[in-house]
This record gives sequence, C-alpha cells and structure tokens, in this order.
Amino acid sequence: MYFWSLVVVCRDDYMMSDTPMLPVHLNIRQLAWWIMLHIITTGLTALSLGVLPALGWFYFGPVFAMTIMLVVQNARLILYPGVIEARKMFQ
Repeated sequence: MYFWSLVVVCRDDYMMSDTPMLPVHLNIRQLAWWIMLHIITTGLTALSLGVLPALGWFYFGPVFAMTIMLVVQNARLILYPGVIEARKMFQ
C-alpha cells in the first residue's frame, strides 16, 4: 500500500522513464481504489491471525488499529486524489 502511494508521489518520474507500472496507466482515483482493495484484503488476512491463541488480543488490537488507519488515509486519497494526500500516507 505504501509502495503504491510512493509511486503516486513519484508518478511523473515513472512516466518519463517509461516504466510499465499500474499507477502510470491509471488515474490517481482509480489507483486509490486498487490500493483500498489491497488494504482491505491484507487487513482481513492479518486480522484473521488474531484467532490464534498464541497471538490473541495483543496482536489483534494493533493490527486492527493500523488497518483502520490505512483505510481512513486511503479514503482521503479516493476523495481528494493527488500527490499531497498520497504523501500523507508516509507521515
């Protein structure tokens, strides 16, 4: 997820170098939807590990918080597509 946000920030460089990457061929809003799909898939997969007794709530809590944080940040990127919002995913 962070990688694709970085590509949004450096998108012009990738376009000039003619690097065949998805972010070069889609607009930022379309790319943000792809990022959201990956965040939700990765988040649900990570959260499913919380049912393991060895991990439990000490694992589930932080992963849940990080997943929600990434969903909110990416929702902002969908609503306000641009380099500024993409850069905020790194802060």
